[in-house]
Amino acid sequence: MNIRICFALVFFFILNSAKSQDNGVFVRTVLLNGQLDCSSETWKLVFHDEFNGTSLDQSKWRSSYCDGGCRTHGNEAQIYLDENVVLSNGKLKLIAKKENVTWNGISKAYSSGMIMTKDPFPFFKGKFEIKAKIPYGMGFWPAFWLYGHEANEIDVFEFGCDRPESLYTNVHTEETGSHLDWSIEHDNNINYSSKSHIYSVEWDTEQIIFKVDNTVIREMYRYTTSLGQALVCPSSYGTGTYLENILMPDNNMDIILNLAIASASTTFFTNPPNSSTVFPNAFEIDYVRVYQRTPQSGFSDLCANREIIGASKICNGVSKTYTFNGPFEELSWNVSSKLLIVNTTDNSVTVRPVNQYAKGSASIVCEDIGSICNETNFTKNISVGGPNFGSAYVKGPTQLTPGLSAVYSVSPAQGATSYEWEIPSGCYAHYCWKFKSGQYSNVTNVQAGKVGSGVIECTAKNTCGTDSRYLYINVQNPYGGGGGGG
Repeated sequence: MNIRICFALVFFFILNSAKSQDNGVFVRTVLLNGQLDCSSETWKLVFHDEFNGTSLDQSKWRSSYCDGGCRTHGNEAQIYLDENVVLSNGKLKLIAKKENVTWNGISKAYSSGMIMTKDPFPFFKGKFEIKAKIPYGMGFWPAFWLYGHEANEIDVFEFGCDRPESLYTNVHTEETGSHLDWSIEHDNNINYSSKSHIYSVEWDTEQIIFKVDNTVIREMYRYTTSLGQALVCPSSYGTGTYLENILMPDNNMDIILNLAIASASTTFFTNPPNSSTVFPNAFEIDYVRVYQRTPQSGFSDLCANREIIGASKICNGVSKTYTFNGPFEELSWNVSSKLLIVNTTDNSVTVRPVNQYAKGSASIVCEDIGSICNETNFTKNISVGGPNFGSAYVKGPTQLTPGLSAVYSVSPAQGATSYEWEIPSGCYAHYCWKFKSGQYSNVTNVQAGKVGSGVIECTAKNTCGTDSRYLYINVQNPYGGGGGGG
């Protein structure tokens, strides 16, 4: 938001071309090999705040320009107070009030709110986006800007809210030893105070693109030809002398959102409040999101591992809570027929089996409505109640002789965590019933023993209960006649 008189090293006007630079630019002559630093990577979400809570996330933001203070800025008419930063109904509200406030020996006639990212969140390049509604009235000066403590600044927007149709963008630098900035007014005949709009800036190595509601309103390029034609990614250009825009930033930036109040000495965008200005009033922000093509060190693609987290099974008569892990805008939950929804929160659902007889597979589904990531639908498959063999049955031979080995199996039961087989007992001569392998799996190998009829049974288990399947078998006397053995 620094507004000073600008002195250009070089200033020229751009000729009309298919893709030309802004109407003027500060440049220096450079020799290039014609290759631009372009990336084909898509934007990946690395930081966001949807402001769904009831208080500011202190791990991401401070409500002053530095920890513990810095509550004024230049000759603006406000002091920034923590209590003027309010979260409610899924929005961040930076509230301006008409009240006498003193801080550090400085007295002002107004208080207001601001937020600024804190360590470890200075960003180097990216797409920075908010959805916000500005206030209306003389004296209100809301801004969304990126601030590089070393030398640079990008003002994604500034408004003088007595003229809410006029949006200003700006880029600053002090790397030359002098303060240089290039502000442009955009008047689109839209009253930006009437509802929320999406504002963004895409800061790449070779270009900066400003957008409102996904429509480009300004483009700034690092390099142009001597005729003013911009060098645009992903094209390549011949080796030669080009003009470099020295306003392009090359250092880390913090995000700042604030609602300033104009004073008699800061009338760049609006005059001080008048009798028609309504207090209290607010700058309302729905969300802040940052995307990067390649996440910088310490950041990651937050959309990569989104999922529903919770238990893999639910016992009858028990409720379980399932939580959506990852960023979202708004979740809608659904469950399959064996489940009932007990309760939902912003990011979770609590469910239970529909009745005491419910058993088998079930699913929990959530949809991210208006998703900030590409994937919108998520499903977690679970089991309900005790294990469920369904239509499965025990397979294996039904006619045996003593000493014969036989394999018995049953298809896995839904929700089973273990199995246990039961077989007849007793011997014929020196052949006894015994397990050769697989007593605790769904496939077992046994040796037959005592002559006579019996049952081979498999029981599936989990913490909710059991389910069993069995097969009748008969062991025949190898010599005919009655049974024998011990």
